[in-house]
Amino acid sequence: LITVIDDAGSSSAARLRSLSKARRLLYVSHLFSQFSEISWQFCLVLFLAAFANYESYLLVSTYGVVSGLAVCLFGSKAGRFIDGTNRLLVAQRFIWTENAAVLVATLLCYMLLEKQKLRSEIDDDIILNNRTMEDPFASTSDTFRPAQIIMSRIVGVPLDSISL
Repeated sequence: LITVIDDAGSSSAARLRSLSKARRLLYVSHLFSQFSEISWQFCLVLFLAAFANYESYLLVSTYGVVSGLAVCLFGSKAGRFIDGTNRLLVAQRFIWTENAAVLVATLLCYMLLEKQKLRSEIDDDIILNNRTMEDPFASTSDTFRPAQIIMSRIVGVPLDSISL
């Protein structure tokens, strides 16, 4: 009888040590996860401010408002979806959603950079050929310049980062 009690006592002590070790690992994992998330949020604010040439915090504040509203509006629905669905299916859907969001963001950044490149090319062309935006058809050659025509339609529309 004494050996059975000692074995049971040592087995429960081993379980407690194992549980304590698992708890420490969980705390360390949470620490690294939170550190990563906070670092990402901090760097994202710096990136968005740099994207606007530090002239406007509109992108930063818009990001904060949109992400806060998304958590408030859809957080409980996402939690219910996670709790009520197979974990593997949830992980797959969230990974696909994240990849799609990265793809859309990449395409939008590409379009924005191409727009800025087009605008600078048109400005350079206007300066080099002494043409004005009011007369996009005036040229020294007979080449058709649709970019100039498009840009002439939006004269007076502010396109800088502060106005956006």
